[in-house]
Amino acid sequence: MEKLLNNNTLSEKLRVNMPATGFTNRLKIRYRPYICPFNKLLALIPPNQKIFDIGCGSGMFLMLLAEYCQPQALAGIEIDEELIQNARHLLQQYPFPADLQVFNGFDLPPSIQTYDWVAMVDVLHHIPRADQKNFFERLYQVMRPGASLLIKDIDAASPLVYFNKLHDWVFAGEIGNEWKASALVQWLGEVGFQVKSLEKQNTYVYPHFTLIAER
Repeated sequence: MEKLLNNNTLSEKLRVNMPATGFTNRLKIRYRPYICPFNKLLALIPPNQKIFDIGCGSGMFLMLLAEYCQPQALAGIEIDEELIQNARHLLQQYPFPADLQVFNGFDLPPSIQTYDWVAMVDVLHHIPRADQKNFFERLYQVMRPGASLLIKDIDAASPLVYFNKLHDWVFAGEIGNEWKASALVQWLGEVGFQVKSLEKQNTYVYPHFTLIAER
């Protein structure tokens, strides 16, 4: 994608496909592109890829991938049945396969090994701190060699991290377990991933980092 998509365009695309869901979920779906750099994430994914989204929420990123990145296939897992139903609604208009399943929070599906990309967009800091390192060890085992891991999360090294903690407390009823981007790079290397790129940016009061690693 040579030119970054406009956030207004992404937000409107989500609005016109809005599922019948609760008020808070509607807010999250409609306005997520303004605080999460979806446009930059979309620009990282080449066409004709199979993409698996861990913690796909209501399917916003998956739908935008379907609309703008010409994927071969999409899949997502999420712990909340209502969010999976939202994601199915957003993706029902597209002609290629989209495998969306409720996730128990621990057992990663073996089907991940058939995908070219695995995405985690603002998921890491929702995993309990005691389980985070073990999660990446399990993920490494189920990904195929040569597949790419895309992580977008909040950088604990920035003092702005406290705005995200407040955000999560208001909208999710929890306090996030954010990592410093540099610490995550080191840990992924110890697991066996090869980190290919790391980029940081602030969107309003949200300190993002985007990391790509190869299995």
